[in-house]
Amino acid sequence: KFRYVVLNSSAMKEGRLRDYHPNWAKVFYFAERLKTKLSTCHWLLYLDTDAFVREVNLPLPGFLRHLARRYKIGADVGAIFARERILE
Repeated sequence: KFRYVVLNSSAMKEGRLRDYHPNWAKVFYFAERLKTKLSTCHWLLYLDTDAFVREVNLPLPGFLRHLARRYKIGADVGAIFARERILE
C-alpha cells in the first residue's frame, strides 16, 4: 500500500523552510511523517523516479545487512545515501 503525495514547493517560501531549496521538501516531509503517523514504521524506502530495483526477490533487511558489511556501516546509522554511477 502506498500514498502518492504532491508537495507544494511554494509553501516552502514561508516559515522555517524559506532558506532551503524546494528539493529539500521531501526530506522535511519524511521527517515530519516519521514523527507522527509513521512513528511505528521499521523501514522507510525512498526511490527517485528514475530508480529501478534489480533484485526483486531479495528482502530489504538482507540487502541492508549486505550493505552494512560491505561498507562497514554501523548499526546506529539512521540513513544511507547513494550517488549515481555508471554500471560496468
